[in-house]
Amino acid sequence: MAIERQGRMMENDLVNERNLNEGEAVSVLNFCRFIKAASSGLNVPSPCVVPVGHVAFYRKIVAELIEAGDLPAYAKNQFDEVFAGNFFKRLAA
Repeated sequence: MAIERQGRMMENDLVNERNLNEGEAVSVLNFCRFIKAASSGLNVPSPCVVPVGHVAFYRKIVAELIEAGDLPAYAKNQFDEVFAGNFFKRLAA
């Protein structure tokens, strides 16, 4: 899966201290880990903190992967628990 390759590249970049935004990299890695776990039927540790601007984008990707049959339908609820729930809590604060 392309997202797994992206995650490995980001991990490699972080380990080798390549020039990248650490917050962005951690966000992408958290999302990659979520996709890998959800596609394997595993529970995803929660909550995962990602930049506010990433939540809607990631949610759209999850919906597209569900529609394509690459993720189970319950992945949407998992995503909301892991990412969006924390997002809404931060907005309320």
